[in-house]
Amino acid sequence: MIVRMKYKSGLSPARYDAPTIIFHWGCTAIIILQFATANLWGLFRNPLHHQLVVTHLTAGMVLSVLFPARLLWRLGWGRQIRAADRWLDAMLARCVEYSLYGLVLLEILLGYLWRWGNGQAMSFLSIQIMPPFGRFPTSTVGIL
Repeated sequence: MIVRMKYKSGLSPARYDAPTIIFHWGCTAIIILQFATANLWGLFRNPLHHQLVVTHLTAGMVLSVLFPARLLWRLGWGRQIRAADRWLDAMLARCVEYSLYGLVLLEILLGYLWRWGNGQAMSFLSIQIMPPFGRFPTSTVGIL
């Protein structure tokens, strides 16, 4: 039997709400899939190589919608849990959390810029999304 605990105002809840947990593990699974496909596609020839690239691109596009939704939920409606009891621990925990959020957003942005900067379409399943701008110089793509 599940017993729901009621919290008095001012006390931090002990668990995150279900949407926060689903957003967290959904983004985590996609990020792991992204890492795996990017590191495996060089080991195979077509058609498996192509399928891994398309999987990577599709998962990246799903993440580019899911992750901002997660952030909005986190900032607006998601349950807030105190990071730690001590001030320094809480501040360091939040710094790491926000740094990871920033790195994931940066990785999403770099993925789009790199793909479109090479003059290639983004592929969502079999839908091609053409670059909204011209091809970047090779040196710029190398930096990305």
